[in-house]
Amino acid sequence: MITETGKVVALVGDQVWVQTIRTSACQSCSARSGCGQRALAAVSGGRANQVLVDNSVGARVGDEVVIGLDEQSLLNASLIIYG
Repeated sequence: MITETGKVVALVGDQVWVQTIRTSACQSCSARSGCGQRALAAVSGGRANQVLVDNSVGARVGDEVVIGLDEQSLLNASLIIYG
């Protein structure tokens, strides 16, 4: 599971917008190219990202949350986009 910590910036019904910002931690991590985080960071260019996710934990604006993406889902999406 690839996880990322973010901050809830808006509520939309049963979903929330979560903003994440990639840091330079990938350079010091021992996993380096073997980790999906690095792939996501390369796509975002280190910019702030916002993603709409289901609010299964009752988060409110300003809350810090952890969102996750299964590695297989990332691979499947990559194959659809680039395949």
